[in-house]
Formats: sequence, C-alpha cells, structure tokens
Amino acid sequence: MNSFFIIIASVISLLLASLGFIVLMKNVRNIANQLFFFFSIFFSSWLISSFLENMVASPRLAEIFLRLDFFFGGIAIFFAFAFLFNFPVVSKRFNRFLPVIFLPSFFVSILSSTDLIIKDIALGSNGISFEFGSLFNLYALVLVAGILAGVINQVLSYISIRGVGRMQIKYVLSGFLVLAIATMFNLFFQNSVPLFVYRIANFSPIILFFCIFYAIVRYHLMDIRLVIRLGAVFSFLIAAVTALYASLGYLASGYIGMGRPWNYILPSVIVVISFGKIKDIVESISDRIFFQKKYRFSDLASEIETVIRTAGLNLDKALGGINEAVSSSLKVSAATIFVVSPEFGLMPRHVYGDRKKIKVINISSPIVSYLSQNLDRIIDCEELASDFSNHGNIGPLRDNLVSAMRDNGITLAAPIEFQGKLIGIYAFSNKLSHDYFSQEDFKLVKYVVWQISYAIDNANVYEELKKLDEQKTQFISVVSHQFRTPLTASRFNLELCLDGGLSKKEKETSLQEAYQGVLSISDQLDKLLLVLEIEGNEVSINQSLLDGGQIAIATASKLRLKAEEKGMMLKVSIENDNLSFLGDSDKISKALDILISNSISYGFSGGEIKLSVRAEESGIEKNIVFSVADDGIGVNKENSKNIAKKFFRGKDAVSMSPDGIGLGLFIAKKIVSAHDGKLWFENKKKGSIFYVSVPASAKIQSGKKIVKAPAK
Repeated sequence: MNSFFIIIASVISLLLASLGFIVLMKNVRNIANQLFFFFSIFFSSWLISSFLENMVASPRLAEIFLRLDFFFGGIAIFFAFAFLFNFPVVSKRFNRFLPVIFLPSFFVSILSSTDLIIKDIALGSNGISFEFGSLFNLYALVLVAGILAGVINQVLSYISIRGVGRMQIKYVLSGFLVLAIATMFNLFFQNSVPLFVYRIANFSPIILFFCIFYAIVRYHLMDIRLVIRLGAVFSFLIAAVTALYASLGYLASGYIGMGRPWNYILPSVIVVISFGKIKDIVESISDRIFFQKKYRFSDLASEIETVIRTAGLNLDKALGGINEAVSSSLKVSAATIFVVSPEFGLMPRHVYGDRKKIKVINISSPIVSYLSQNLDRIIDCEELASDFSNHGNIGPLRDNLVSAMRDNGITLAAPIEFQGKLIGIYAFSNKLSHDYFSQEDFKLVKYVVWQISYAIDNANVYEELKKLDEQKTQFISVVSHQFRTPLTASRFNLELCLDGGLSKKEKETSLQEAYQGVLSISDQLDKLLLVLEIEGNEVSINQSLLDGGQIAIATASKLRLKAEEKGMMLKVSIENDNLSFLGDSDKISKALDILISNSISYGFSGGEIKLSVRAEESGIEKNIVFSVADDGIGVNKENSKNIAKKFFRGKDAVSMSPDGIGLGLFIAKKIVSAHDGKLWFENKKKGSIFYVSVPASAKIQSGKKIVKAPAK
C-alpha cells in the first residue's frame, strides 16, 4: 500500500513540476510564469516530503522529512500567493514589495528546522506525530493569510474581468481554493485524523493540476499550447530517429554482416539525409492526433500584405486572397466577408468553405446594430452564451445577439470600420477542431479587418473618382493605394514591436519590414514631388560640366547591391575617353537610376544589366549616349506607345513588381527632354535596351542655373 501511495505522489509531483516548466518556457521573462514555476517546484517537493515522513522506518529520517514538509510548504504558499496577485495581469505595484513580503514566509519556513514551530516529534503506528511549538500560530497565520489573500484577489479579478480571461480565472481559482482548504486541513488537523484521511487530503494537488491543465487546453491559459505541441513533436522526433537508427544498425550488423565502424556510420548518414522528411512526417502525425496546426502571426501578416499589394484596386481579388489565407490558418469550416452596400444592405463579397454554413446577415439584425455601436469589439458567440463576454453589461441584447449569431451560423463576428462607420462584417463559423478562438486569433482578426477596411475604402474611392477627370482619378487612386499599403504595414509592424510579445528575431524582422515600408514611401514621395515640379511646366536645371563616365560609375555603384540582392550582375562599359557634357548631375543621375531600377525590377535572377556610355558625332553635333541593356521581360508591342505616360504600367510589369507607381519613365523622359535630349528603347530577342542621348554642349555657360520647359 505504501508503494502505491509513493507512486501516486511521485506522479503528481512530476506532473506539477512539468507543468511549471512548460509555463516557464512559454515566457521566461514574465514574472507570473516565473512565480508559477517556483510554486510548482516547491509544492512538488512539499508533496513528496509529506508522504515520505510517514513511510520511512527511521525516526530521525522521518523528522527530517517532516521539517522539510513545513519548510517547502511555507515557501510554496508564498509563491502561490505571489502568482495569484500576478494572474492574469502582472501587478507592477504589488511586485515592488515582493522582496519585503517574502521575508515573513522565509523566516517562518526557516524556523521549521527548530522546535519553535514543531517539537516532540515521534514516529508511531499511525504515522508521525508532533506538538505545536511556541511560534506555530505565527507560521500558520503567515501561510493562511497568504493563500487566502491570493484567493480573494482572484475572486475580485473574476468579478471585474470579462471574456476568456474570466474563464481562465474560474479554473485557476477553483484549483487554488481546493489547495487553500487542504493547506489549512493539514496545518491544524494532521495529528487529529487517521493517516489514511491525511493522505487523501494530500492528493488535493491533483485537482489543482487538472483545473489548470483544462484551462490550458480549453481556454488557452497563458497561451502555452504551442510549447506543449513543440514538446510533443520533439519527443516523437527523438523516438523516431532513435528507432530508425537502431533498426538500421541492427540490419547492417545482423543481416548484412557489416562490421565496425561502418555499421555505425551508414545508419548515421541515412538518418542525417532523411531527417528533414522524418521531421515533416512527425509534425504532421502530431498535429493530426493532438493539436491544431499552429500558424505564425508574422508570416500570415506578411502574406496578407502581399495579397493586398498584388490585388491593387481589385477588391474581389484582395478579399478573396485575404479570406483564403486567414480562414485556412484559423481552420474554420466557413468564413464570409460582408460589405455594406447603400442599395442592397450587407452583401457577401467572398465566401470561404461551406457556402451554406453562414447565412446572409439582415441589415436590421442585432449583430449589425451592436457592431455599429461598438466598432472596437469582436463578438464571440460562445463567450456571449456563457455570460463570460468582454462586452460589458449588454442586458437583454445578449440573448437576441446569441440567437441571431446561431441562426446565421456565426461563431465570431468582427466589425470592418472606416472613419467611425461600419462598412462591413467579417464572420466566421466554428473551428474544425471545435476549439475556442484564442487571444492570438483575436489579434489576427483585428489586424485583418484593419487591412480589409483600407482595401474596401480604396475600392470605394476608386469607383467614386471614375466620374472625375481620368488623370486626376488615376493619380489619386494610385497614390492612395501605394502610400497606404506600406504605411499600414509599417505602422502595424511598429505597433507589434511596442506590444512586447515578440522574440528578438521576430522583432528584428518586424523592424526591417517597417523600415522597408518607410523607404518605399520615401521613394514614391520623391517621384511625386518631382512630377508636381514637372507638371508645373518647369524643370530646374543647375548646369555644370559633367563627365559621362563618372556619372555612369557613380549611379551603378548605388544600385549594385540592389541588383546583387536579386541575383543579377550590373556592369559598366565606358567606350570613349572624352565624355564631357553640360547638364544637371542630380537630374541625369536620377534618369539613369530609374532605367537601371526598372531593369532590376523587371529582370530575372541570374540576369545581367549593362550600363554603357559613349560619344557619338554627326557633322558638327556631338551627343553623349547612355544605354541600359537587360535580359528581362522587355516591352510589349501593345505598350510601346504608352510606355512613358504618367501612371501607365503594363500587365507584365504589374505582375513582376506590384509596388510600382508608373512614374519612373515619365520622369526620366521629362528630365532628358529638359536637357534637349532624347529617350527611346529597342527590344532585343530577350530583354530591351533603353537609350538616353544628351548634347555634349549648350548655349548657356557652365554653372549658371536656368529653368527650362519640358518637351511636350
């Protein structure tokens, strides 16, 4: 019987310690996770000590375990008390006094090694017995006050907090309440009850374990399911690799007769070669049996941004790509993006999964009414039905809201708003796993509806501006799209960094993406300002004597790294010695920069770009000719007449580089024309060659600032 009890005690202790370790690994820096880890370690130690004190035959050893029982119990209760004041929200104000609060618990726990707490220890047939020391009441007061204060704080949190957090508190509170009762029972009645009853009371931690484990699985307590998944995958992977290596080694030596060291080397080589495939198989099996496949928020956010950029002003394409990406990651059975239409009310613009699952929402539905007044809320039907919602006191509306969502087949509904107005609703049915939506899911949905709102508004702006002048419409719509997309991405990535929940690597990735968005905005803004200058029919030319070879080398140097990042080689060829001409260094460099950047954007990895400069003489005229040759997509014959028009971009160009704004060649041509030069192109068998020709001399003197009207 004793062996049975010690096995049970060991299992419970191991489970608690393992749970504490998993919680710690989820977020090592979070103080609540740290406190729970230390609580689990000391409480596991207390549990083992309390069983061993009644199972050893040596009175001296029994006394040691009894005193360890009181020591570990005192420290464990302190960490339980501190954890309950930091869950679910860390209390910085409370933690300032944590070292001071720790002193009484540490003091009375240390005193358990003396007769001031317990004395006259004896080992009898009914187990170990003792008398209370002079300071036992102080010890009991510190422990009881600590555990009760923690439980009371959780009760207050339960009353004030809504949503999934309240469900989490419910189970944590239940587990620790049982622990508090067991603690007081053990303190005051250990000598008054039979040993069998005392041992049953010692099994109370198993209730705490199952309460917390259920909250983890059901309500994503501390969001540590990912850690459990990784642990399972790692365990299966180790087992699979070990089994494969052992099997191959046995076959090599037992059946093939292979001797040392080849019977070790060959299995090792096979395991190394096949490791990647084994890992994929193990992860797939683990996910199917135990877990829902975990998505990476940063990867999914990046995919959504790419979908929006690629779709441009095509709203159906943008919404379709977003809905496919989000719904497949969340693994819902159905999802619908509804858009408000002035004529038809809520119209489904894209449906994922079972089309009959989510019904069309009537414009007079309680769902629409509530979301119109609460544009910052996401409705979770399961939370609402359980009366654990984060929607505050909504009174009688709750029942109508739950009924409407269930009638429409909706589990989660998020408002799509723009400038304080409801413009759509993103509705999800239940997950295929029938799991709850997690806090990370909520964060993802909030980010997605933010992106959708801008996509819808861009499309609405575009439709409205079709009635205006064609050029103005094109200008505003392109600028709106090209600026909002990188600006939204940069803002989100910076907010993600400020949130503090990212790893160092994820934070660096988010900062890099935000930086690239700022660079994109800066480049597009420069082009727009230059276009505005050109549109004013004036190009400021600050002429000086330039060297064509130096201009070519300097421009290529700035873009060589950009070309190499795409796997392309940028070469410079200077074909003459005397390449001097009069012109504006910055403007000519800008024109060449545009031509080379286009070759990089519309070229292929492994390709080559060649920037050449030469002097050409015809009679008394001398021109400096720059050429940029590449082996990219070339120029379609249908687009040749429009290639340098403002905002024009061919279909091939859009597919190759969605971020382009269609101003580069327009600007380059105006700059060259302002220098009395010419810009033209030729198609090659593969790729194209763009030429810039400027006169080698001018009527004005070097260094004089002039203003020239661009060629019409």
